[in-house]
Amino acid sequence: MIDDLNVLLVLLIISVITISLRLIPFIILNVLTNNKYINFIKEKMPTGIMILLMIYSCNTQQITTYLYWIPRLMGLSLTALIYWKTHNALLSIGLGLFSFMYIMNIYVPNHFLH
Repeated sequence: MIDDLNVLLVLLIISVITISLRLIPFIILNVLTNNKYINFIKEKMPTGIMILLMIYSCNTQQITTYLYWIPRLMGLSLTALIYWKTHNALLSIGLGLFSFMYIMNIYVPNHFLH
């Protein structure tokens, strides 16, 4: 049977490893603040993430089902446009998602599915 001291030691070791793994990236970034590659990644990463999210959201959609393709394309276009104009990822994702959900849940059922 495991005694309390062993449980405490296991929890302490797990805690130290978890905290260390979370701190190491911040320590490395502080050391590499003048690195040109890291600065390039910081500058280009949000745009790359937005592009990957847009590709992923269209990954499983078939082009032949136009009723569900058009709202998705409209939401993605709005997201890309807002991000292009504001460079605010949270705002663009939020408004794009809201527009897509509005079109899919309110506009399409009321206008096309009667």
